[in-house]
Amino acid sequence: LSSQGGKYQRGLSDLYKWEIRSAIEVCEKAIKRFPESDGAVNCTILKKNLQKPTLQITVEKAVPSEKPHLSLIEYKNVKEVTFRLISIDPDLYAEKSGSLNQDAMIAFLTEQKAVESWELIMPSDGDFQTHAIETKIPAVKPGFYILLASSSSDFKGENEAISWAPFWSTNISSITRRLTG
Repeated sequence: LSSQGGKYQRGLSDLYKWEIRSAIEVCEKAIKRFPESDGAVNCTILKKNLQKPTLQITVEKAVPSEKPHLSLIEYKNVKEVTFRLISIDPDLYAEKSGSLNQDAMIAFLTEQKAVESWELIMPSDGDFQTHAIETKIPAVKPGFYILLASSSSDFKGENEAISWAPFWSTNISSITRRLTG
């Protein structure tokens, strides 16, 4: 059931949509019925993996300054997302992202002062599948920013998901023209 649930294609078909939820239900029954068995241990591990929250944010590399823009949020098993918009020196970010591991980078980013912060309740139908929405990011002045998102309001916790995306807010634009002939 878990493997079949992985075949679900969001937006194309509801085929396999509920298979992960069914796998969790089977795991719960096995754990309850045979709590000391190897199967119960395996089901506990599988259930934990299937219920693990994930979060991925995507922002354009450059957005128009002083105008709101959109960000794509892909999430699984997340009820609420807390966002922090951080203004940061791009050279400092490049240095830190090149030298720190993921946990240290998260610690560094969460220490930074937020220009803006807000929460968003995520829609969920209880299928334990990955879903996606677009959300509005507030207008910011020209500069380099990090959009930091977490499934935990304090950006700490054992079972949280954290994601971030760097972007420029700029008035510079580019137009490409193709000549044929």
